[in-house]
Amino acid sequence: MGMVFDSQLEYRKANSYNYLIDRTQLRPREFLQLVRYCIEVAAKNSISKVNYDIITQALAKYSGDKARDLASEYRFQYPGLIEIFEQFRGKNIL
Repeated sequence: MGMVFDSQLEYRKANSYNYLIDRTQLRPREFLQLVRYCIEVAAKNSISKVNYDIITQALAKYSGDKARDLASEYRFQYPGLIEIFEQFRGKNIL
């Protein structure tokens, strides 16, 4: 990971690998999805190495996707769940 990611992030001097793992549900596909988002954001911003700022941008997309996935999965049991998630994410949807 050290070739693509800063090995230590500015934020709390965290290890980038551990920081990313902590933001998933420990599923390999989720980790890979988050890493892919990081690389996409870095490429879009012409940055060669993923740092904390890039990770936080990628986390916004990742979090939104995860919220939509959960809302879709539980759409019949909990209609309107996405609106609740968006409120928690700080979005004003009303």
